[in-house]
Amino acid sequence: MSSDIKSVQLFDALRIEDQKMVQLGEALEKAQADFAVGSVRYAAVRDMVWKTSGNPYQRPDAAKLLPSKGKYRYVEMPIGDAAMHVLKEETEPMIVGIILLRLYESGLRGADGGLADGRSLNAALMTMVRTGQVKKIDPAKEDGLTRYEPVIDEPDASDWEDEG
Repeated sequence: MSSDIKSVQLFDALRIEDQKMVQLGEALEKAQADFAVGSVRYAAVRDMVWKTSGNPYQRPDAAKLLPSKGKYRYVEMPIGDAAMHVLKEETEPMIVGIILLRLYESGLRGADGGLADGRSLNAALMTMVRTGQVKKIDPAKEDGLTRYEPVIDEPDASDWEDEG
């Protein structure tokens, strides 16, 4: 087989693969656009349910009723709100890296599809510390990492009813 025939055949094979890649790229762009629109719709319905009925992911039947099992629970949610939910659901104070991992596992992603921006999370946590929503726990001597936990609202004495 001459090298010219081989070159033509190889170029034809490349042209066919190139055409497939164009089609796959178009399908990917459409899927990404569909996912973006679906994410906004999902977040709107999730927020309405959360507001009217409480955390839908904490329901005993959530695993059966929600096929995603919470995989998208924080999609399109502001990072501070999502972080507060994560902190409230955990029993131990958490470090920033673990909070970022929990956010990622539950649908909150950075612009590149990876972990959310750690600086944005840190800024949100510092705001919540300043406003008294979150407690910052100084680094433990063994690992030197700062931890965060939610401040549990205790009822004021004025909120208690007199049981006289």
